[in-house]
Order: sequence, then C-alpha cells, then structure tokens
Amino acid sequence: MSVLSVAFSMRSPLMLNRNFPYERANRIADSKTIIDRYFDERISRDLFLKYSRRVYNPLLSQAVIEAERSSREGKPFVICIATSGIFLDIARRYDISIINNLKKLEALGALELIAMPYFHSLASLYPGGLDEFEEQVKLQIELMKKIFSTKISVLANSHLLYNDKVSKVVESLGLQACLAEEINGKKKSPVYKVPNTEGVKVIVRNKDLSLAILEGRIEELERIGKKEGRYVVFLEAESLYPRGEGYSRLLISTLRASGVKLVGLSDLLEDLDSGTISIPEQLTTSLSEYGGSVKAWISNSMQRIAFERTASLKTLIKEAGDDKIKNLWRMLQQSDFLLSMGDVGSHFDVFSTPAEAFAVYNTIFVDFEGKVATWVQRIRKSRVQTKQYGLRTYRK
Repeated sequence: MSVLSVAFSMRSPLMLNRNFPYERANRIADSKTIIDRYFDERISRDLFLKYSRRVYNPLLSQAVIEAERSSREGKPFVICIATSGIFLDIARRYDISIINNLKKLEALGALELIAMPYFHSLASLYPGGLDEFEEQVKLQIELMKKIFSTKISVLANSHLLYNDKVSKVVESLGLQACLAEEINGKKKSPVYKVPNTEGVKVIVRNKDLSLAILEGRIEELERIGKKEGRYVVFLEAESLYPRGEGYSRLLISTLRASGVKLVGLSDLLEDLDSGTISIPEQLTTSLSEYGGSVKAWISNSMQRIAFERTASLKTLIKEAGDDKIKNLWRMLQQSDFLLSMGDVGSHFDVFSTPAEAFAVYNTIFVDFEGKVATWVQRIRKSRVQTKQYGLRTYRK
C-alpha cells in the first residue's frame, strides 16, 4: 500500500484599491482610514467568496464527509492545510463555515496544520537577515493556536520558496521540517535531512503527481494506490478553481477511495532518511507552476523596483516602532501584488495589464513611504529636542 500526504495552501489577499492613483482630491477631503484608501474591501470580499464557493468550501466540506466515513471504517484519513493569516481573518468575517469545517476535521483527527507566513509574503528573500520572515511565521502560528489546538510541525513558505536559510528559521521556531518543490528529480523518498541543522528535514512534493491532479488526471491517485511507495502532493487550492466545485469534491473522495494510506506530513518524518539536500540562496526554488525559481516575482524591472523598495523600507519601519505602520507595510508585501506585475499572473489578478498593477502599487507605496518618512522625521526631531532640553536643564 502506498502512503500519501496531501497538503493544500489557501490564501486570499487584501486587494489594492485600483482607484487610488485617481482620487487624490477625495483622499484629502474624506475621512477614510489609510487601510480603506489603500485596499478595496469589496473586491477582496468578492474574490474570497468566489473561491470559497468553488474551491475552499467544497474541498473542506467533502473532507469532513470522507473523514467521518474513514473514522467509522477505522482507516486513516488526514489532510494538511496551510493558510495565510489574512485568509483566516477574511474567513472569520465572510465565511465562518471554513473555520467550522477545519475544526470538524481537527476533532476527527483528520487535520494537520502547516505553518506559513501570515501575510503570504516574500520576506524570506529580503536581504539582511530573516527576522521579518520569522516574525510573520510566528504571527501565523500564534493565530492558529488561538483558533485550533493541533500541533504544528511543518512550514510551507509562500509558493514553496525554499533555500537553506529557510531551514534555519524552521530550526529557530522549533519546527521539524519544511516543504519544498521536488529537487533535482529526487524521487527515492520525500524526506531528506538539511546539513548543518539540528535534525531539520525537507519534505519534497512529488511534482508529477501534483501536476497530474492540477491537469485533471485524477486517475493517477488510483494508480499509485496499487503500488508501494511514499508520495507527497502539495497544491495551492486556488489552482483548482478552473476545474470547478465538482472536481474539488471528486479529488477528496478519490483520495479515500484510492486505497492509499492517507497520513499527515509529520508522520513521514519518523523513519525516513534518504540523505541530504542543500539549496544555496542563489538557487532558491519554488513551485513548478511558477517556473521553479524566484523569477515569477522579481524578473522584470517593475517587479524588481517594487520588491527592492518594499524590502528596503524595513529599516525605517523598525525605527518608526509603530505596530500599525508595521502591519500596513506587511499588508503591502503580499506576493500576489508582484505576481500581477509579471508574466505568470496571479489567481487574484484584477488588473488589465502588469503595467497597471505596477502603477497602482507604486502610487500607493510612494504615498505610504512618504507617511513613514514623515513619522520617522518627527521621531528624530523629538529625540533631538529632548536631548537639547536635557542639556539646557543641567547646564550651569
């Protein structure tokens, strides 16, 4: 019997306000908050509900049905779910049934939760250390712990971006493993050790099987059910959207009927040892659907400008020392914004061209950058004045 682990990621970005570049007078005149000016709540909600109806809810509700059947039959049935923190925030506002279905799966022992950056960002690629990336993963884990009680052992970075530095964050957070795309055609086993770490492992997905499911060749699950081996499937749930609600349900029901032993990712870690994998930063990998590298996000000049300016603002954000400012900066880091500026595109693309996506993002970011600079300037002036006041107080 084959052993199979299936993991789905779910994200739902807060979409940028496409009208921001054209409404300067209104921005000055009205009393909207900065978040309301930068982001479009209505479009964000509509996009989320669109994917909820066609993918998230069918997938999770069918998983509950199959988990209940498997429980009665005494058969293992576990699926793994990674969500951004923003996804959970939006789900709690607009479709609580998603949270309820996840809790039902948890109660049935059929759910393994996977860590992920809260803002589904590219923070792991920022120069100058991984502190921002680590903080975002911590935030997501803390939110998961508030809602669920399932232990979290595995990290899935945004779009499975991976290099050796990411494994250091896994180690720092006390997790056991990190998911990555299939590396150099390695198929002997899905689990490998990471050199120079205290037992951290990399779990690589089976690219062929994962892509077969995305392409509608669901019979591949039945084929591996008749073989011996261990397999890992990782899918961005949004990529199932073109195949419709019925396919999401069929995928889950086929998992139970295929004859595979369906286990969590952490269950694969105990007795598998297939050597080591090392990926230097310059060879960072990602999902094959995005070309397997970082180019889908930072290949053209628009993407590079947006990425570099966002990352470089980190120093001023720290100096500002304000949680609201930091949170807003992180909301502007969502990976789909950069995808919309490139050739690959985003599942949540609302722009007519990459140039429009860049124009809207750049206008918003310039406005935000100016506000941050003004805030920091005031802090610096306040420090100088305080220092001068102190000197005058003690001078005789």
